[in-house]
Amino acid sequence: MELSNVNYPLSATVSRRLNVYKLLLTVLVVYIHANASGANFASGAVTVSEPAWLGNFRFFLSDGVARAAVPGFFLTSAVLLYRKPFRWEENLAKKLRTLGIPYLILNTLWIAVFFAAQQIPFARDFFSNPDKIIGSWGPMDWLNAYLGFSGSRYPFLYPLWFVRDLLVLNLLSPVLGWIIDRFPNLCLGLALAAWLLLGGTGIFCLDLQGICFWVLGGVLVKKGVGLEQADRIPLLPLGAAYAAMLLWPILLGGSRFLTRLMILTGVVFWFRVTALIRSPRQMDMLGKLSTFSFGVYLFHEFLLTFTRKAAVKLLPLTPVSQLLQYLLIPAAVIALCIAVCVVLRKSFPRLYGLLTGGRG
Repeated sequence: MELSNVNYPLSATVSRRLNVYKLLLTVLVVYIHANASGANFASGAVTVSEPAWLGNFRFFLSDGVARAAVPGFFLTSAVLLYRKPFRWEENLAKKLRTLGIPYLILNTLWIAVFFAAQQIPFARDFFSNPDKIIGSWGPMDWLNAYLGFSGSRYPFLYPLWFVRDLLVLNLLSPVLGWIIDRFPNLCLGLALAAWLLLGGTGIFCLDLQGICFWVLGGVLVKKGVGLEQADRIPLLPLGAAYAAMLLWPILLGGSRFLTRLMILTGVVFWFRVTALIRSPRQMDMLGKLSTFSFGVYLFHEFLLTFTRKAAVKLLPLTPVSQLLQYLLIPAAVIALCIAVCVVLRKSFPRLYGLLTGGRG
């Protein structure tokens, strides 16, 4: 289902920038998940008293800057789908291969890892969430682990909620495309109003940011607004406005409208920033790293969680130590995930292709 009367080419330069953008958004996702002080253990929570400046810094980065990541992924996914004709059956089959199979494998893999680790006495203390004690599950718990329809509304490997929602949006892509094609201005207004004003959809498999930014991506294609049009916005004023919106909740208190406007601005700002990379060598290097973005997204979460828990047990809880842990543990996890991807791709290419949906 294509959008009618659409001419939406992507230049080689914009394609390379999209790869860098994807890498940047992946890094931001990891820092969203790194936003925690202390840690929960089966034996009890370890609470950490942190200075206000450290809490504000974590809020600024993880609850501010990094929140542009997932909406940016939804928007670019819609742009890449609708920019050229596609057949619904072929696209869905492709997405089941590139998203559905990794979704099933990674959820199953981590369920197996948790179950095995929970049989080891000294490791049991790391599993504080009763919903993730595999041995106590009934049939509905198993179903919920893969669909995430109750409780937290997340699958077992909870970052995969994005993959689940993306699959659903691809399933609905002909219907959404038909509406966007006929009522682009109405869709633009409704998507922006819903994003800035509403709390959520109430539908476990259609998060508000997913459907709003998917529609916005489709509208960009329908109206022929290329992503490079962001470069017309002067970077300094855009950055100043973005910084003000990031700091406002810390200094004066936030609101839903301001937070959502900040996220929307961040989606534009971080793509605009990719224009600053003018060196072909740097662009190529970042493009190569970007091929591992999906692998980092798939592999980072529980590795990050358990590394943070180990650090809380083993390292001092001084403010400087907490700051370094917050900054360096995610960076180390990203580097380790990339290294694992490199080894798997080189030594076990079929397995790597299966885990990552054929990417790289």
